[in-house]
Amino acid sequence: MRPYSQDLRERILETVACGEGSLCQIAQRHSIIAYTIAHLLKQY
Repeated sequence: MRPYSQDLRERILETVACGEGSLCQIAQRHSIIAYTIAHLLKQY
């Protein structure tokens, strides 16, 4: 996984927590793949 800024990680996790779409939709919004979000969720 390429290094993402802490700010981006927090924004992604906040978006997921607020239920603002599926992992795929959120990934598209942030120009990353859904696996990356799943990986972030496992870490936090």
